[in-house]
Amino acid sequence: MQRITLLLGLLAFANADSIPFTSCGGDGSLTASSIDITPYPAEEGKTVDITIAANTKEQITDGKIDLELSLFGVKVFTVKDDVCKEATCPVAIGDFNLKTSQPLPSLGVSATIGVKAVITDQNSKEVGCFQLELKVEKAQTMFEKTKNALGFGRKGLFGR
Repeated sequence: MQRITLLLGLLAFANADSIPFTSCGGDGSLTASSIDITPYPAEEGKTVDITIAANTKEQITDGKIDLELSLFGVKVFTVKDDVCKEATCPVAIGDFNLKTSQPLPSLGVSATIGVKAVITDQNSKEVGCFQLELKVEKAQTMFEKTKNALGFGRKGLFGR
């Protein structure tokens, strides 16, 4: 039984990738220890689940999360979300997880996009800001998926 529990725990860990990130501002009252994105790499036009393991030095009773996605430095997508929709409010002082699911736009190419998340509190004060790079794969057509699954590569049916 312990082996099954350990295996399930390892599988859950393997399916969530902690992404390197940097802090980009805020007053320092909200910090993050990790940001996990599933699936990773992401696929254009699909939804990604984002979990920010965070710590707050002040209680948060309301607030906003502003996500900005950019490609080659050009903003291509923005979304505003409610902190209390993604975490149970009030958020007490200490550790908590901020979870959100966001659809990605269709870009038409595989690319690495910049993601900036700005978190503000009930007083519209910026308490945290995080930046990261997200690999996004171009969506495959049904034909491409079938071709790849059957092993029909560039070299033809038998790899010649």
